[in-house]
Amino acid sequence: MSRLSPLLLLLLVSFIAGAQDKKDVPPPLDPAYMGSHDMVLVSMGTTLFAYPMPGYEKPDNQQILYKVSTKTPSIRFLVRDADLVTARSQPFNLQRLIRGEQVEVVMDIYMGHFDRGGMKLHEKAVISFDEQKYLRTFEDIQPSSIRQVYDKVKVGSNEFILVHRLQEKPTYDNLILFDDMVSCITEFSTPSAVPTIAQLFSRLTLCGPMKPLYYETEDFQ
Repeated sequence: MSRLSPLLLLLLVSFIAGAQDKKDVPPPLDPAYMGSHDMVLVSMGTTLFAYPMPGYEKPDNQQILYKVSTKTPSIRFLVRDADLVTARSQPFNLQRLIRGEQVEVVMDIYMGHFDRGGMKLHEKAVISFDEQKYLRTFEDIQPSSIRQVYDKVKVGSNEFILVHRLQEKPTYDNLILFDDMVSCITEFSTPSAVPTIAQLFSRLTLCGPMKPLYYETEDFQ
């Protein structure tokens, strides 16, 4: 009996380890998320973030913010200095970003909006998606309203990005960078469901120094 005990113990340990390995394997990727995906690139100095353009239908029915990096310095400077930088990826499965994976994505990068006269400045640039900073799915999406809600995303030692929680149409998409947020109201009412930048800034003056990163209305009317 004493000779069998170590063998039984070894078999038990192997079984538990195998079961744990199977538990850690994620389910297969949903092919519905495979395709070319459009994104906005924004920055905090030369630190870059990617924001896949959200929509109401799968595979775009979520808001994701990722910290990204590139080995091409001119891309960092472009995103830092331009008013708007957008990107269109080569096909990959967006569910990898929803899961928070690290992945390299090949993209064409535009100064301006790629569908509205933007200029392609980088072709087949490699962007490394390093860390998921924010994910919000649309199971709880609210009707269009003048009541606006922002989520606060910490992206630096004292820096935050406010992400507007998209509502049903009509609404707007908005990212704003703040250097400090000692006292900031992230829920407030606006004159309409689609306020102007000036109207938003007037509600956020207590949040401290701010930099608008992205504001989109056309896709949500």
